[in-house]
Amino acid sequence: MLTPEFQERFRWRDWLPWLMLLRTWEFALRGTPLACALLATLLCWGAQDLARRVEGTSKPEVSLELTPMLSEGISFPVKPLPHEAWIAGLQTGPAPADPFWPWRAVAEPLQQVLRVSSWRGSIGVALAAGLQFIVWAWLGAVISRQAVGCLTETRDSFPAALTFGFRRWPNAIGGPCLPLAASALLATLLVVLTFPGRLPWLLGPAWLIAISPVLVLIGLMAAFLVGVLLLSWPLIQSAVAVDRDCDGFNALSRVYNYVTMRPWHLAWYVLVILVTGPLVLFAAEWLVGSTVSLLTRMATIGAGATGHGPAFESTLVWWAKLGLTAFAASYFWSATGLTYVLLRRSVDGIPCDQFVPIGRVERNREPYPVVGMAAAAPVVEASNPE
Repeated sequence: MLTPEFQERFRWRDWLPWLMLLRTWEFALRGTPLACALLATLLCWGAQDLARRVEGTSKPEVSLELTPMLSEGISFPVKPLPHEAWIAGLQTGPAPADPFWPWRAVAEPLQQVLRVSSWRGSIGVALAAGLQFIVWAWLGAVISRQAVGCLTETRDSFPAALTFGFRRWPNAIGGPCLPLAASALLATLLVVLTFPGRLPWLLGPAWLIAISPVLVLIGLMAAFLVGVLLLSWPLIQSAVAVDRDCDGFNALSRVYNYVTMRPWHLAWYVLVILVTGPLVLFAAEWLVGSTVSLLTRMATIGAGATGHGPAFESTLVWWAKLGLTAFAASYFWSATGLTYVLLRRSVDGIPCDQFVPIGRVERNREPYPVVGMAAAAPVVEASNPE
């Protein structure tokens, strides 16, 4: 039998701190993180629709690709509602059971910027990546902070969380933009160095051949910076949200330090998320699919075959996919916040539950008097008696 002294000495969260990642689903279902994820999902769907309009691509056909769980019990061919700006997310948005879709929503368009043949297409792809990055810099950071706050049962209200996200927004955007700006400068330097290649005769090709080692080195540096940005921007935003004394540059340096010093820790945390995330989202999809099927059958009994139709079922499927996609986003950012505090603990030794609530204001206090020193008093000179 384990004694209370042994139980106090051997705590699972001290020996195996990564077990807190198994509670990510619990933190993701809290009210404030889920509300922020719902708002962010709608904004991302709108950003995708706006980017398609700028790019000039035609909208996809009116059809919804449903998973077997969501389509069970649906008797009508599902067609979207006339809310075209938000229905676009249903047609081209992420699959509900994808826990990494917030990362892919920014990383994949960023990778396609230089691969698009037309300037208009490049602007549209860059706009999609930029707008969604701005959305997650605000709401994703808030969700990460709320997940870390759940470790100490510190709950911030929805308005307070949004206000805090607004205040930290410039730092959350500026941190990941530093390596992006550096890579853009390197790309500009490549353009300048290759411009003499326009010289006539053999002077242009000879110049390019002569400086090719330098071009390769600069290209590797730019690719390295972009790779660091793609892999670490969620952790940078979590650092800005969790540590209130951290600005954009400090967040970038901290995350780079943690990742380079504990790469195998990070790999293990990501592996845990990869294993548990799809299982949790699969269970959520089954629950939502069963709910949609039950509601459809009950509506058939209550309203009759003519009382409800494709519009009603399309509404159910729209809300179902919105909820699943928002829960996946909340799960991703909650796991990101917990991963950051785990890396911080392994490198700096800071406890994972060290967290400063939003409402707590650290005021500047007057310094205490030094022990042993008397307070200064005016010296009164005694008058000499005559």
